[in-house]
Amino acid sequence: MPIGGGAPLVLIGGPCVIESETHALSLGGAIAAVARRLGVPFVFKASFDKANRTAGLSFRGPGLDAGLAALAAVKETHNVPVLTDVHEVHQVPAVAEVADVLQIPAFLSRQTDLIVSAANTGRAVNLKKGQFMAPGDMRHAIDKVTATGNDRVLVTERGVSFGYHNLVVDIRAFPQLRALGAPVVFDVTHSLQLPGGGDGVTTGQAKYIEPLAAAGVAATGWSRCSNGCCGSTRPREDSPMADSKVSSTAAGVDMRMARRVLEIEAAAIVALVDRLDDRFAAAVQMLDDCTGRVIVTGMGKSGIISRKIAATLASTGTPAFFLHPAEAVHGDLGVVQGDDVVVGLSHSGETGEILRLLETIKRVGARVICLTGVPDSTLGQAADVTLDCQVRIEACPLNLVPTASTTAALALGDALAMTLLVKKGFREEDFASLHPGGGLGKRLLRVDRLMNTGPDLPTVNTGTPMRMVLREMSDKQLGMTCVLAADGRLAGVITDGDLRRRLVSEDRLVERTAGDVMTTSPKTIAPSALAVQALHIMEARRITSLAVVDDDERVQGVVHLHDLWRTELF
Repeated sequence: MPIGGGAPLVLIGGPCVIESETHALSLGGAIAAVARRLGVPFVFKASFDKANRTAGLSFRGPGLDAGLAALAAVKETHNVPVLTDVHEVHQVPAVAEVADVLQIPAFLSRQTDLIVSAANTGRAVNLKKGQFMAPGDMRHAIDKVTATGNDRVLVTERGVSFGYHNLVVDIRAFPQLRALGAPVVFDVTHSLQLPGGGDGVTTGQAKYIEPLAAAGVAATGWSRCSNGCCGSTRPREDSPMADSKVSSTAAGVDMRMARRVLEIEAAAIVALVDRLDDRFAAAVQMLDDCTGRVIVTGMGKSGIISRKIAATLASTGTPAFFLHPAEAVHGDLGVVQGDDVVVGLSHSGETGEILRLLETIKRVGARVICLTGVPDSTLGQAADVTLDCQVRIEACPLNLVPTASTTAALALGDALAMTLLVKKGFREEDFASLHPGGGLGKRLLRVDRLMNTGPDLPTVNTGTPMRMVLREMSDKQLGMTCVLAADGRLAGVITDGDLRRRLVSEDRLVERTAGDVMTTSPKTIAPSALAVQALHIMEARRITSLAVVDDDERVQGVVHLHDLWRTELF
């Protein structure tokens, strides 16, 4: 991709700092698509570490390893060159393996060792002019690059300090920089910063991006030493992890942080997909073969996740419970038996309370499945099966609070439980039998738990006189009766509606038998069917009762619309 020498304008854009690999891929793809549509060459730019933040608690980035991985993903996925900053000499070799352009930050634009180290890689070097430097002073920085034999150098204008908390762009700087013989890049968004203008953060004037960009392109584009245009880019007007005032709601809520948390945790779960291998299959098989109980244990935040995993397993047909490791070492360890499987959660794999359980667990013969972020840890090596749920970075801005790691562990636990559910052939009916209470239990309630049986079940035989049929229907008060054939199977039903229709056309109805009046081949339902299915049939057929029969057409009961009302299905 040529820059300068009369080549077309190049767009350099991306987020100020890498928030997550998922975010970088999404934003890089969006910008690349726009650039392709407009025929503008595009370089993706993002920093893995913003080492010059105003305040110490500001988000700096994912770090070198995770940041380079994200840049490599963008480069490979979207087939675009990438640019990123280097702040220290030791970072340069690793960055040069991935980045096509190594950028020297403005505050470091006179750091000789850093500039020479970047130039010696043979990669293109972008020198950002310090806010404190005159355009002509940049010739010395350019000379430091070219003295190594590397003539692939760019120089970037990003504004000059003008009093406190303010930058201005002197249009005269562009021809002065061009005169130094290097292509000129205009960093529009950073030129509009108000450094430290907020309380511990840098603010900016985003409303001037378009006119300033237009002016910069006009001022540099007429020369044969054509330029690039650079800017920090977001899919929205705000910049979640930039060192600037947050975009907030009326209540002052930091929506940028919320989006970052969700993106990092989503990326942590997605990363687990490629780690599903034979070890995961072995863990599922071990749980399926377990003839005892599944005991899930973890300490702190991992303990809370362990409780949820145990509850999910128990609710889907696998006997499971949570064992607190601190209580276990004081006597509760006696619940562990040789036919049990212990699932241990520890992000570090070195949680002391869990490690103290290992000797006893192994001695009684129970098997161990470990979910950890460090597979080579003590717990990971001691387990029969170890599942890797490491994360690149926590969603916490301090990278301290367990957030992405606990989310990944919970998701992996759910994957185990759901895969086991399918392997066991667990059905809706099974789920309903384990959830008799609450709204979910009512929705999954089975017909055999609601139907009228025994002395409450209205039945007559085909030869029963209608006087006796009327008495049976009146006594049982369901508005119907089942009519049984000689072999005991259901022959038909008689309902209040049948009687009303007959009375209109017949004078001697009471002299007939049940077999003469019944409706044959009535709609029925199985005892194992869900109550909601019974309600659907009644609404579709406009009836109030259903005979419940087994596979042999023998009556097991009758379910009435009033029985369904009590379940609050309506």
